[in-house]
Amino acid sequence: MVRKLAAISAILLAAALIWTGAVGAGPDRAAAPVAAPTSAPGPDSDSPVSVAPDGPASTSISYIDSTVPQCYQNVAAQNECYINWAYISVSTTSPAYITAMTVTVDSRVRAVYQGFFQNSLAVSAAMHGKGFLVPCGAYGAAGDMAWGGSHSFVIQARDTAGAPTANYGSVTCPGIRLIYLPALLKG
Repeated sequence: MVRKLAAISAILLAAALIWTGAVGAGPDRAAAPVAAPTSAPGPDSDSPVSVAPDGPASTSISYIDSTVPQCYQNVAAQNECYINWAYISVSTTSPAYITAMTVTVDSRVRAVYQGFFQNSLAVSAAMHGKGFLVPCGAYGAAGDMAWGGSHSFVIQARDTAGAPTANYGSVTCPGIRLIYLPALLKG
């Protein structure tokens, strides 16, 4: 199941990079020029103007805007932390509408937001309550002895034109001192 999710995430990331033109663009490759009008329409002209397929007539999600996620411990010395964002927003160009946005933490879908005839969707921290519950982890669990475990997240959005976009990242939580006691058998 985890391998399938990882493969799907990799495919979505590649599709998003290709969609935005990030793959293959570099200093040695020139950007394709935008098609010029086939004729110069004047006030008496009925000649149509050709527009490049990637021009302003196409629709796509611009990007997902989100703050850096915070992981905080609500009760000291408990292995319970909460991940939350101050806000998450996504927008698309007309005539498309946002259909859905999901928040996944550690390969588990934690929130699904549905759009309804809207060009943008914004979610505040208050809409998540305390946030998304995760284990804090012992000091050093993510490699830094001052912090606890690290948790990955994916924020995905889709619009009615089928354009997907996603933000990926990870957040490190405060560490706690875990004490493991040996099991004692009564004899």
